[in-house]
Amino acid sequence: MWRDVPHVGDMPDDLVATYGGMPARLVTWIGAHLEDEVPARTRLCLAFGGDRDADRRIGAVRNAADLLSAWRSPAGRLVPLLAERTADGGGPARAYATHVLAAMAGGPDGARDGEVFAARLDDPHRLARHNEQTVADVAAWGLARLGDARCVPYLAERLAAPNLGYGTAVVGGTGGAGYSTWLPAAQQVLEPLRDHAGVLLPVVRERLRNGTASDQRALADLLERWGSASSPAVPELIPLLGTQAHIAAVNALAAIGPAAAEAAPVLEEMWHRPPEGLPEWSRRQSACALPWALWKIAGDAAAARAVADAAFAGAPRDVAWGYVADVGGHADTCTGRLRTLLDHRDDWTRVRAAHALFRVTGDPSGASETLYHEIYPITRGEYLPVRWAAARHLAEIGPAPEPVHWALRDILDSDRRHHVNTGWQAFAEDRELRDLAARLLADTENH
Repeated sequence: MWRDVPHVGDMPDDLVATYGGMPARLVTWIGAHLEDEVPARTRLCLAFGGDRDADRRIGAVRNAADLLSAWRSPAGRLVPLLAERTADGGGPARAYATHVLAAMAGGPDGARDGEVFAARLDDPHRLARHNEQTVADVAAWGLARLGDARCVPYLAERLAAPNLGYGTAVVGGTGGAGYSTWLPAAQQVLEPLRDHAGVLLPVVRERLRNGTASDQRALADLLERWGSASSPAVPELIPLLGTQAHIAAVNALAAIGPAAAEAAPVLEEMWHRPPEGLPEWSRRQSACALPWALWKIAGDAAAARAVADAAFAGAPRDVAWGYVADVGGHADTCTGRLRTLLDHRDDWTRVRAAHALFRVTGDPSGASETLYHEIYPITRGEYLPVRWAAARHLAEIGPAPEPVHWALRDILDSDRRHHVNTGWQAFAEDRELRDLAARLLADTENH
């Protein structure tokens, strides 16, 4: 048993600054060994959450973070505790408490008032020894999730700094033991602030002109998420075509739509004469992306029809079906080939092909059956990202058939948080899946 006992002895100062000392570790260890004993773990958090010893409070907050990311029922008792601990004298307690509240912000069991975050916008405590992110960065993210304008000056200053502050890569997985204070990428943090694009765009445009390739990719991704609100940045996006940020720029211009008309000649030229020097994956994706973008911007029907041909001529299948789905009926020549993919052994291929087939034909029959097969395993706790994608596509198709109602209700009634990843993504994934399940049932009742 000695191998399972927490390390005894001194901890390095940098680890103490991030995770607390040995008492914090012990409280967290006890919570982990209680496993699914939710009431007992909740009592553990409450017992030490107000302790005079800073390390015990840190352990209680970390345990609360783990517990809340796995179960929904303790929120009523633990969210007030976390709100108190955002002003804790121990930096790690403030970091974890603020992070969990930010991850829950705007949700059914999370904060809808930004005061707790606004109070931490000048908190310099670092989240970890290996990066420069601080509690203030967490607080700004929490405000952004609420659409609270008080974060905008802070984030504009962050965007103008040498480091964007939130990373530039959208990471698909944050698995691992224990809750992490890892933060979303810059484009994910800024996405909810579309209504404040007018204030943020000047600094975004400057960064597109002078930033690194990773900065440019991240901010082009942001502009895609903002859509037509990004139109003033078209002059900065056009020079990114043919560079390391090529695909991100194409997608952003397409999302802007007709307002990006000045980019159409460049896109058409590249479609017919691909730029040299692009990586192989980017060149192959461009075969779909460039005509698709030209159709989105200029309404070119010939370009839309070319998307389907390119999808079956060597474009990466993990992205090609999304372009085919978007052009819809223009891809009617590939209906038969899409149907054959509904029985493909790769789950992502089946799900993406089913969505594309529905968008091309408008007929939900074959597509729905394929997609619903991905929903049932969720009720058994068999979580995979492809099943969230299937739920999104089903919500687009419309009312759920009677045989799947029990699965949707089971998802909604479960106390577990449904998620693939850990950290903040556990809350985001659970919320999204529940929203989709509720929408499918509501559509059925209103149908």
